[in-house]
Amino acid sequence: MAIGLVVAGRSSRLPIATLAGIASVTAIGLADDLSGGLDPRLRLAVQAVSGAAFAPSAAFAPMGSVITAGVVNVVNFMDGINGMTGSTAAVWGVATLLSGRADRDALLQVVGAITAGAGVGFLPWNAPTAHLFLGDVGSYLFGALMAAGITHVAATPSKGWVITAPLLPYGLDAAQALVRRWRAGHSLTEAHREHVYQRLVDDHGLSHAQVSAMHAGIASLIAAATRTMRPAAGVASAAALACGYVLLPVIAQTKTFAGQASCDWARNYGAQCGAETL
Repeated sequence: MAIGLVVAGRSSRLPIATLAGIASVTAIGLADDLSGGLDPRLRLAVQAVSGAAFAPSAAFAPMGSVITAGVVNVVNFMDGINGMTGSTAAVWGVATLLSGRADRDALLQVVGAITAGAGVGFLPWNAPTAHLFLGDVGSYLFGALMAAGITHVAATPSKGWVITAPLLPYGLDAAQALVRRWRAGHSLTEAHREHVYQRLVDDHGLSHAQVSAMHAGIASLIAAATRTMRPAAGVASAAALACGYVLLPVIAQTKTFAGQASCDWARNYGAQCGAETL
């Protein structure tokens, strides 16, 4: 975080309301870790009140509450493999810092720099081998920082899109996991392994580092597309990249099936397949 503040420059100060909101969300995350599980309604209430504090005006307070509850919980849901949240925070933070510099927006610069600095600083402790974990306190902190930045520009949809877009794979991954569980008749509140990143690790044998790097690369491409392309092209590119990420398990399954079918065909004609030739 200290590195982030240095990068942000001399105006490295956040409004008291923003600081209080970030601190409150982080504190409720810490309390949840220490207690073994707080009432979800209490956590949601704190997130909602803090989100209202992030809003640029009273008119946007309800939107801030919804944004903050959504972002904080999505980040918490997605913090399931080594390197995932740290790398995503780094990508989002850099993208937000650059947007803040381009628009001369001090709050975006500070929030972006802190998020990027904290993400990069945490990665060596969490990837490729985890020596430390974020817990709820860490994921809530990152979620609150992101929510503060997104809510800050809620009055300007074009800016809001640029700030939110790098988190699109996160949001779609969380959404598809909930849909899969709902369709299967499973509880939406119980722990599960339905996320894209979990299926890539569990079902397709990819390492935590590979999946986290893949996700960070896609988020980086989305950030670049929304900053450099015309609006329509940027939206289309971001949507295509995010959907491509969500479909990775399907693509991997199809490739596996095709490879197995090829091997079966080869064996039928007396040929050897893949590692069998070694």
